[in-house]
Amino acid sequence: SWMKMRHEDSVTFGGENMEYERTCCTCRWHEGYTWICFNGESPNCADMTDPEDTCEYWEARTEENGIGDYEVN
Repeated sequence: SWMKMRHEDSVTFGGENMEYERTCCTCRWHEGYTWICFNGESPNCADMTDPEDTCEYWEARTEENGIGDYEVN
């Protein structure tokens, strides 16, 4: 379900304004391959989090601040 968004939850990509659902899959600290949370302030840090999970420490992922995906060598 979509949650109410605050103004700061909107990010502009290529001139388009996009609003985020405040879930792990849109959080800058959620790593998409391993599903690990890397936010040191979150009680979920270093735990696997479901992409649909939420927490109060959510931060919008942008092209500039995302942590990327784990690389398998």
